[in-house]
Amino acid sequence: MEPTAANPRGYWESSALMQAHDQMLRAAGSRWNDWGPFNPDWADTEIAVKFQELVEPLVEREFGDHPLILIKDPRICRFFPFWLEVLKKLKITAQAIIPVRHPLDVARSLELRDHFGRDRSYLLWLRHMLDAEASSRTVTRTFVGYDQLLDNWKNVAGKIATDLDLKWPKMSSDTEALIADFLSAELRHHHSTGTPVAASMELSDWIGTAHRILDGLADGAKESQADRETLDRIRNEFDRTSGVYAAVVREHETRVEGLYADVKTRLAERTRELQDLSGKHEEVVQGHAQGQDALAKQRDEISALATAIESLQSGHERMQANLIREHKEALSRTSALLAEKTAACEGLSSKYAKLADEVLAQTKELVATQHALTTAEASGEAQARDLAELRDKLRECEETIEARFQETAKLTRMVLDLEKAVATKDKLLSDAETKRRAISSERDKAVEREQKALHALEESRRGAILSEYRLAAESAAERQLSSEYRAHLEKIVGSRLWKLRKSLGRGGVHSEAEQSLAPRARQVEQEGKLRDSGIFDEEWYLSRYPEVRESGLEPIEHYLVHGALLGFDPGPGFETLSYLARYPDVRHAGVNPLLHYIEHGRQEGRIASGRDRVMTER
Repeated sequence: MEPTAANPRGYWESSALMQAHDQMLRAAGSRWNDWGPFNPDWADTEIAVKFQELVEPLVEREFGDHPLILIKDPRICRFFPFWLEVLKKLKITAQAIIPVRHPLDVARSLELRDHFGRDRSYLLWLRHMLDAEASSRTVTRTFVGYDQLLDNWKNVAGKIATDLDLKWPKMSSDTEALIADFLSAELRHHHSTGTPVAASMELSDWIGTAHRILDGLADGAKESQADRETLDRIRNEFDRTSGVYAAVVREHETRVEGLYADVKTRLAERTRELQDLSGKHEEVVQGHAQGQDALAKQRDEISALATAIESLQSGHERMQANLIREHKEALSRTSALLAEKTAACEGLSSKYAKLADEVLAQTKELVATQHALTTAEASGEAQARDLAELRDKLRECEETIEARFQETAKLTRMVLDLEKAVATKDKLLSDAETKRRAISSERDKAVEREQKALHALEESRRGAILSEYRLAAESAAERQLSSEYRAHLEKIVGSRLWKLRKSLGRGGVHSEAEQSLAPRARQVEQEGKLRDSGIFDEEWYLSRYPEVRESGLEPIEHYLVHGALLGFDPGPGFETLSYLARYPDVRHAGVNPLLHYIEHGRQEGRIASGRDRVMTER
């Protein structure tokens, strides 16, 4: 693969094989940044057989008959068993080299290059590493550290040769120089240490445990059955969690990514167009009609973007409502079960207390009987018959007490079992609440990103409206100035002063005051209208825009000359940008929006404020 800004030295991957891998992922309903489990039945489908027939000639074309080849692509982690079948048919012995990089370094790289969130990058790292480790257990393999490769590649090469029992065929001083030049530590953008921390404690535990085991293998530790069982447990829990939440999260990620890419592209296009317009004022004035068409097209595209964002927000709200409803139903069912078990415990406790009272009463009766027996024995043989009867009663009481004790023990065990069940339900409720908070956190982040995109779009729309108004205002000002100068010149030529100057030989000379008299008179008249309207608030204007004081201009003069073109509001009761956005005829005419409202808009019933509603409607 060719070098890029993210990797100026180039890549080891084959472009042809990488494209084939992307096609395979799409055919299996997945993609390169999918952190869910790969379809385990895909290898047995007809489409998998067709891809084997596609990949086999690619291997022969890319590597020819070389005795030692290296195929590198992170996507292989998802479907390594597929490659084992391909290499088996090509009679190539498969061995695996698994690089281990710190999860935080991977997350920072993906954040810089693809704008991924940290937890999403952790999920991608965990999926690729767990799948690669599990599927490569049947072949000879070795683990190498990414940082070790950059710091001392010779040691890593020696470890690979030892673990895989191979010899490097092209090891020489020239080869070592080329490798040292390619593997430059200066190109390492991130170097993290310690245990990575995710938003979820469960994900942090998975990432930390998996990285500790794999990093130890890269450092030379021996593989153990205990470590494999730990990695299998993490992978099984990860697969089960992915099955529950992956579909919902993936749908939201796809929508947000598509919207982000589309908005980013369109905003870039609008920015370039506005820069071209500002740098070509004369061309825009000459081709005004053509510029209007371009601006109309831009407004249509901005409207389409707003519609797309509204649709995404609506879908997001529906998904949020469904998740909340399902969570409430689960909580309701669990609460009902808990109440039922609690009631059963209370019933058993009551029965236990009743039995205890009966045992106590019978014990008292036994004591009384024993006392009577002692008295009867003292009476001699005359009371022997009564003694026998009392002994029978004593035996019956003892048997009854034993039965009561047995029943009490049984009830006690039932109470303990119910207490354990209640504790289990409490843990399930806690786990459900934790997952709901995680989903809510992801939802809040997505909403924040959408709001930022919407704000950027709003700023672009405001800039487009002001740019259109400025161009129209400049054109109108030029036409107005030209018309006023011609009228004023005709008036001067017909005056006595002109004739007197002409007789004195000074007819073609005009003072600067004479040349600026008409425009200044028009501005004074406009200032008077704004002041008398009761809408322009000078104190409010100076407080809202402190830079006006530094300009040295009066507030009304500043608004007429600069403020309206910058989108400044003359007072709390009139919104300049809202008025221009709502009434395109005012914007296209290039007239001051407040003057238009005073002279025409108020009588026509036009609205002077309401920015948020206007911008949303457009």
